[in-house]
Amino acid sequence: MVGIGRLEFTENLKNILTHEVIMAVPKRKTSKMKKRLRRASHRRPLPKVGVCSACGDPALPHRVCSSCGQYNGRQVLTVSVDD
Repeated sequence: MVGIGRLEFTENLKNILTHEVIMAVPKRKTSKMKKRLRRASHRRPLPKVGVCSACGDPALPHRVCSSCGQYNGRQVLTVSVDD
């Protein structure tokens, strides 16, 4: 295996360090529409709402129903009815 010599390595290193570093730059400005289209997929998803098996009211899955207080077929909370 042929490696580069010490002199060549130092010359290459000197060239790299003395010259400016060229970075990637976009050719055109990103338009408002393109920017907004890209960011549209970053939004948070809406929570999935299920139906309570006891009372039929909407309830979040794996949580106690706020209207009847049941979870997984058991009464977990006592819910008072305020008029």
